[in-house]
Amino acid sequence: MRHDLRGILSPAMLTADRLALSQDPVSRRTGEAMISTIERADERLKRPDRDQPAQGMYRA
Repeated sequence: MRHDLRGILSPAMLTADRLALSQDPVSRRTGEAMISTIERADERLKRPDRDQPAQGMYRA
C-alpha cells in the first residue's frame, strides 16, 4: 500500500518541481508549497504505523 501511494505522489512531485522553477512568483510559491506537502506525506509513509497490526496479524 505504501509503495502504491508513493507511486501516486511521484507525478505530483514532478509537477511541483516544474512549478517551483517557474519565473512567475505565484507559480513558484505554489510549487514550493506542493513540494513541502508531498515531502511530508512521503516521510509519513516511511514511518511504521503503530495503529496497524504487524504484517500477517489480524485484529480481533
